[in-house]
Amino acid sequence: MKIKNNLGHSIPLIISIFIFLTQLCTTEAACAQSPEVALSASVKKSGKRLSTTFTPSLDASLCTYLLYGSSSKSKLAGDGKGSQLFSVGAGSTPTKIVADNLKLFQGSGFQKLFLKAELLCADDSPSTHSSIRTINLPRKNNGTLKKPNSWFKDIKNKLNNTSISLSDAFPNLAFTNPIGLYNANDGSDRIFIVEQGGLIKVFSNSSSSSSTITFLDISSRISTSSEQGLLGLAFHPNYQSNGLFYINYTDSSGDTVISRFHADSGSNVADSGSELILLNIDQPFTNHNGGALVFGNDGYLYCSLGDGGSGGDPLGNAQDRTSLLGKILRIDVDATENSNNYAIPSSNPFKGNGSGFKEEIFAYGFRNPWRISIDKQTGKLWAGDVGQAAREEVDIVTNGANYGWNTREGSKCFSPPSGCSSDGLTNPIYDYGRDLGASITGGYVYRGNATPQLKGAYIFGDFATGRIFSLREEGLNKAQAAVLKDTDLLISSFGEDEAQELYVVSYGDGKIYRIG
Repeated sequence: MKIKNNLGHSIPLIISIFIFLTQLCTTEAACAQSPEVALSASVKKSGKRLSTTFTPSLDASLCTYLLYGSSSKSKLAGDGKGSQLFSVGAGSTPTKIVADNLKLFQGSGFQKLFLKAELLCADDSPSTHSSIRTINLPRKNNGTLKKPNSWFKDIKNKLNNTSISLSDAFPNLAFTNPIGLYNANDGSDRIFIVEQGGLIKVFSNSSSSSSTITFLDISSRISTSSEQGLLGLAFHPNYQSNGLFYINYTDSSGDTVISRFHADSGSNVADSGSELILLNIDQPFTNHNGGALVFGNDGYLYCSLGDGGSGGDPLGNAQDRTSLLGKILRIDVDATENSNNYAIPSSNPFKGNGSGFKEEIFAYGFRNPWRISIDKQTGKLWAGDVGQAAREEVDIVTNGANYGWNTREGSKCFSPPSGCSSDGLTNPIYDYGRDLGASITGGYVYRGNATPQLKGAYIFGDFATGRIFSLREEGLNKAQAAVLKDTDLLISSFGEDEAQELYVVSYGDGKIYRIG
């Protein structure tokens, strides 16, 4: 099964299998537990020397676990070893191994430590390697390391086990082509599921829930060919008092509609006749519709739109600021202006311009931003932008920025394929290639309490490979990502409940999984 174009790609018939340390050994007998990197760290600094204590949570009775470090990432690339920091031998189950006086930290030139783990099991299977992990080492102006307390948390977050478990959140429920999970933030703790076919279903946030109520049915108003359908939902910040919510869908002509509906306070059924259309946007092709809606901390509504489809952005929409396609828009739904059912925020980058640029544009240069979200703690807008054939990207979206498509795909040149200019373009905070995935699904910065090791990390996935990732910022337009879990799910979306706990929406089996 595939959603051709739901996330900008058809699912490949054959997906290469890549081995990560977070996967199981080749046989159950090879390791008593899944050989996941599960390290904690404490540090002591004396002059320019550092002592680091690692505590692996691996039953090493049949496996040998080795950790390598280097101040050069290239030394760990491929099967490179670098300097061996320690080894947990087969047949031993130590609780602590200490790597002392690491030469990596001597001198004042090194700014980062790179780590890579290797696992050797007794069944003579090939060795298993982790991805390379990067630890930033902040230094004072004189070149010496800052006090460990100032960066220990960063080390601990990088090294601690960040594997996750997924549980069937609502075992008695399944949905048809679900593409979103939302809450109304009205104190009811209800869950709303958006189905691509045009239904929004609501039910109590309880594992015992066994039935749903249709909150809204617009199936007769939409087209569902290719990537089309009901694609997004956002509840007004004052929904509890005003009952207003917003949806994004493709109408029977295949064009994008962003509209407003109303529901009485606490009602499980919205007024299907209350639609007020805000935007109607022509779509030249059936793919790359974007479709996400989210309210920012500023109270404005943000809307993601793909480049209009086909492949390679043949109409040049993403860089054309006279078009709304390939953009993230920002509008004020609490005001009206110029006969529109919304107003343009005064701080929008092209407000009042004389060049014909669309004033709704907040940022541009996107291919197919599939899922955007606001980190309520910081107010930052995160987006996962689906790539063409080589790179998937994560962006922190800022006012007026150009994210490069179709000059660039992620951090690489696309048109032209080499030698492209980066002038005026904003880099993705993270991008990855076909070794990790082929169709990104944007997620959320985790702010719940059930999984403390994920606090502050941006959690996202890949529709083609089923991988779930965590990403942490490491400075301006820089981040480090790790694979949290390999799954066989077609991850169409993530979602939050009112407690900001995180869920995975699975398109293939129609199930909702809770991250824990």
